[in-house]
Amino acid sequence: MSAPSITHESRVAVLATLASLAGASLPGSIGRGHVPDVVRLSTDGHVAFIGDAKASESAENPATRYRLYRYFRAARRLVSRGTVVRIAICHGESLNAAPWERVLVGLAHDAQLAPLAPPESREIDPETIVTSIDLAEQGGEQ
Repeated sequence: MSAPSITHESRVAVLATLASLAGASLPGSIGRGHVPDVVRLSTDGHVAFIGDAKASESAENPATRYRLYRYFRAARRLVSRGTVVRIAICHGESLNAAPWERVLVGLAHDAQLAPLAPPESREIDPETIVTSIDLAEQGGEQ
């Protein structure tokens, strides 16, 4: 595995900033073997932010989708306690937003989690897009 690129590291910084803005500023963990680029929790435990920066991986990459699925499965423990979990992917080019949105919805379904709303893609700059989804228990009320 090669060292992270400057692009990757700048996207990690974007995700860390967004986590703080969402009220999740405490570094956290989602379990052994799960190492997203950013995991932050709110001080009251009601918000969790899980973010992964992508500089070279695409939404079509099976290994990437499997790794993200593991993050969704780990998020189930948090949502079962009433925590709102946002999973965010920071990637390039707005053309990539729709495939990432489909992946996030599909992985939420596979992990038996319900999106609180449709996924969103926000342009930070022309080469930095954040696609995210907020999650709850499937069939549960938040």
